[in-house]
Amino acid sequence: AGAAQSIVRGLATELINSAHDTAQLQQAWVQLEPSERNMPELAIHAALRLAALGGDPAQVRAWLLPVWERMVKVPGGLSDHHALKLVRALEAGLDTLDAPWLSRIESAQLANPRDARLQYLAGVACLKHQLWGKAQQLLTQAAPQLPDASLRASAWRHLAELAERRNDSEAAATAWKKAALEH
Repeated sequence: AGAAQSIVRGLATELINSAHDTAQLQQAWVQLEPSERNMPELAIHAALRLAALGGDPAQVRAWLLPVWERMVKVPGGLSDHHALKLVRALEAGLDTLDAPWLSRIESAQLANPRDARLQYLAGVACLKHQLWGKAQQLLTQAAPQLPDASLRASAWRHLAELAERRNDSEAAATAWKKAALEH
């Protein structure tokens, strides 16, 4: 079963990659079986491809929603690798995030207060919406706990920028240094 699933995943990835515009990608997505659209790696890949092709951010998030729900509602529902890709995919679209998604992120973070990835995502969402204090609180909690070095570096960079905004050069220097040490 594992080999068959791997072949299906490979063919579906090829179909997604062959789309040259959003219409072709939408058509490819519809051609996939529901079970294929629910594979985290395919849904994330398709959503990132749609975003790269200039697709509607709401559609990108719609394709990510089943993966998101699996991550926040099923303990261990996503591998660390897929959870990281999902957080990065959602982070890329935070500028256009609508109220229901902001609420989803906040609810998930509150329901899972020890999940550093959700703290990070909520912190960056607050940052994008100029909620500086809340962003600083969430990112400060998340930064040392994040399992991925690239996310930790991003969190420290965001904290450095927040410190600069407050004219706190000492805190900014410390955060920039911590960000640099993550690479």
